[in-house]
Amino acid sequence: MSKGDDKSESDPGSSQRGGISPDGAIEAYKEAKLAGRTEMKTLTVMYDNYKAELTVEYWWVFECGAFSAQARQYRVTPNGSKSGIIRFLMLGKGPEEVWDEKLTSTAWQDGAWHDVEGGGAVGVYPTKKGKLGFKYTFGGVNAPNPSAYTEVEVVCPD
Repeated sequence: MSKGDDKSESDPGSSQRGGISPDGAIEAYKEAKLAGRTEMKTLTVMYDNYKAELTVEYWWVFECGAFSAQARQYRVTPNGSKSGIIRFLMLGKGPEEVWDEKLTSTAWQDGAWHDVEGGGAVGVYPTKKGKLGFKYTFGGVNAPNPSAYTEVEVVCPD
């Protein structure tokens, strides 16, 4: 936080998430990447004949007391619309350790991979387990637009 910023670390609008400052998160990512300790997962949801995928990169920090993740790219079955909504979630040790972020409400639904950004960190101590979640709302399919959700458990490799 910059000097004069009156937001506390517990304020939802604070620049610190999951106890990791933005600079600390960048350094933790660089260290994990150099050590070959980042993992990639592609989360997939389906509704009827429509499919959406979100690729996420994640890594462990604080000796597996927390994990960080960043959404990297997505693709959606073509349906001629550019109004899909992508939500990326991370679930930690309890209800207070949840990251839920809308990445976009204008997702291309054209079958091609597109870059997307967003993510954070959540605490998982002492279980050393967390979940990555993906919710997609298909735009232009039906009214109301259908949604699908999936989550996958991630476990510290130590």
